[in-house]
Amino acid sequence: MSTHTDAFGRLAVDLEVARTFTNPQFNDDANTKERATRVDAAFAQFAKTRPNVPAVPDRAALVAAASAPRTADDVARVQHEQTKVRALLDAGQPISSVLANGDATRALAIADMAETLPEVMKNSDGSLLREIREAAADRLADLGVEEFAAVARANSENGLNAAWARVYDEVAQTRQSPSIESLMGVFNAGGADEYAAIAPALQGSAGAFQFVDSLDRGAARRVDRAALIW
Repeated sequence: MSTHTDAFGRLAVDLEVARTFTNPQFNDDANTKERATRVDAAFAQFAKTRPNVPAVPDRAALVAAASAPRTADDVARVQHEQTKVRALLDAGQPISSVLANGDATRALAIADMAETLPEVMKNSDGSLLREIREAAADRLADLGVEEFAAVARANSENGLNAAWARVYDEVAQTRQSPSIESLMGVFNAGGADEYAAIAPALQGSAGAFQFVDSLDRGAARRVDRAALIW
């Protein structure tokens, strides 16, 4: 079983145990309070299993550093490539096409010259510069430059972890079954198999989540009544 299957399965079991808890020596209020305590503990335990989303190097900053010429030969090579790039751009080719049809030297040359492109200089918020440099980093990853390929792999893994983290956060905060939107985030991030694996646990816990909802609504009503009294 996957970690997510374990986490959601454990939550389903813990909520069901809370829902069915009854101590014959307790009155109704005491039983309700104990059920609420157990529900709180179930969600607290679930929150601890949230996936970590480790930091990944910034692609734009990484390619900017890598593109800076270090030797006289680097300068000559980059300048030669940039001359070709400018000619292609002046001829009307989009920068995406110029980048896609070039090698690693071209990708680094474009990353280095991007800051001086007219369109970038007109872009006040810096978003276009970042977009071009990230595209250059992606091209380097596609070409097998390991430094950038490693970042691409980490970003891919992080994308799925981040999608799962949003699901866990939503469940812990709303105390309800995850929404279709958050689950589709997992699906779209490449987690179709993991998405399918937790489906039985979610289906089996539908009644438990309804119980949590009724418990929370009851607590809210009690708070409202207390406020009216005071």
